Amino acid sequence: MARRDYSLLGLRGERAVATGLATAEWCQSDIPRKDMKALMRRSDQPAIRDTIILFGSMAAFLAAGL
Repeated sequence: MARRDYSLLGLRGERAVATGLATAEWCQSDIPRKDMKALMRRSDQPAIRDTIILFGSMAAFLAAGL
């Protein structure tokens, strides 16, 4: 089995540059940066709400079972 050449200077590296795979342009999104930042904004409120619902429903079922 032949060894693979993973260097950027070999034949495969030249082919990757020629096909555009070696640049970062292929993974860019069509969504504008401002909109992407708004979508990626973090918030703890949904997790806190879901935790309160979980523990509240556990307490309710416990009380109903007694």
